[in-house]
Amino acid sequence: MTCPANLNPAVQDDSILEIGEQNYSAGFPAQRAEGPALCAPGSKGCVPPAWAPAMRAESCNCNFQAKCTAVLIFFACLPAGAAETVRFDTSDGCRLEAFYQAPSTGAYVFVNAHGLGSGRGEWGVLEAELKKRGYGYLSLDFRGHGGSLECGGVQADYRTFDAAGWSSLSGDIRAAAGFLKTKGIPAEKLLLCGASIGANLSLKAVIEGLRPAGVILLSPGLIYAGVGADDFFKVNLGVPVFIAASRDDDYSWRSVGYLSERARISGIKYVFRAGAGGHGVNMLTAEEPPGMIGAIMAWAKRLKPGSVKRKIGKVNGSAG
Repeated sequence: MTCPANLNPAVQDDSILEIGEQNYSAGFPAQRAEGPALCAPGSKGCVPPAWAPAMRAESCNCNFQAKCTAVLIFFACLPAGAAETVRFDTSDGCRLEAFYQAPSTGAYVFVNAHGLGSGRGEWGVLEAELKKRGYGYLSLDFRGHGGSLECGGVQADYRTFDAAGWSSLSGDIRAAAGFLKTKGIPAEKLLLCGASIGANLSLKAVIEGLRPAGVILLSPGLIYAGVGADDFFKVNLGVPVFIAASRDDDYSWRSVGYLSERARISGIKYVFRAGAGGHGVNMLTAEEPPGMIGAIMAWAKRLKPGSVKRKIGKVNGSAG
């Protein structure tokens, strides 16, 4: 099976993808002429792409596994200063380990969620910039990864996870928010930042009730390891989104094309920024500064503290 060729992120002019202090886009322009028009699934006359509901990275020839392997082999690991190693528990009994750096200016705290098979060490280059700008961060090891290897007294290993096991990792992000609350940092001061499956899991944590100031998605996919991204975009929960993907990351690029249109239909406030290359955190070092990190910092700077209101909506039976 080959990757569907019918969707690209809805971009007409590449220059609009460059987001910075002076050149900022609040979203995509119109869909490319060669791509099919999307519509709200379920609406009259709407026929969404046949691949969209069940598209999986592992089921098409996207070179996704090769890209994932490259991500796992090469992390952008730079020291970020005196971060503290902290531990906290999830509601279902997993002991998690994370790097924590308190904000120095009362600014946002980034909750960094890594990709499949990776770990908190992949965020080093971003952590260094966050510390320099006064932001805080909590970079966690998901259960079964890195230093988070115990759940209910039993060893956890991500290589044994089934779809339900991967889906449970959104609870790790909510546990991270709970830990930060004990430090006096409420959810509205958090920015969830996820790479690859960490992006999808960050969205899932919002669906489950967490209300951060915003969500940053680095190479999200329609489905990773059974964890979908589509549900978040069905209802506008009032959480702004920064989305990034690279053209050479075919599965994520095409997924973002679909998800961005769903965001537009639902009225979700979002920004898209094209990466210079690579998957997940590799986009952070794929170009000269300010690059992707500069774009993320510019977006965070524009967020208005307290602007996210707790909207209640049901997504697949879950109250927001």
